[in-house]
Amino acid sequence: MKYIDHVKVYPRHTDCYNVVWQGNYIEWFDQGRINLCEHAGLNFRKLYDNGILLPVVEMNCRYKASAGLMDELVITTELKEVKYTSVQFEQTITNKHTEQELVKAFVRIVSTDLQGKMNRKMPEFLYESFNKCINESLSKK
Repeated sequence: MKYIDHVKVYPRHTDCYNVVWQGNYIEWFDQGRINLCEHAGLNFRKLYDNGILLPVVEMNCRYKASAGLMDELVITTELKEVKYTSVQFEQTITNKHTEQELVKAFVRIVSTDLQGKMNRKMPEFLYESFNKCINESLSKK
């Protein structure tokens, strides 16, 4: 499953040179993953109310170019791998108008309880939801 999000770079996202501060890309990647999950039917409020968190345990970012003030960006989030213990996403941020890829990331999440204890095996409904998304993606190719 692939999910596309959009964001516009405002002054609060930039440094004194009007270049996006690198931490904002991480926040936008988070936005993309949460929106993909919610689009797939996973409500983060309900997960939390049921004692489930989905923290990031691994992230590898490759910064290729910078975004600047008032640029329009496209956040692409794709579910790449589902295991019983974790889920991996591939994410990119590109400039909407030039289509230049600015940042690429591989992100792995796990499921934990509210105290941060990792589940040995993700709850079955979560695994099935993520697996359904990845299988739908494969069938569209």
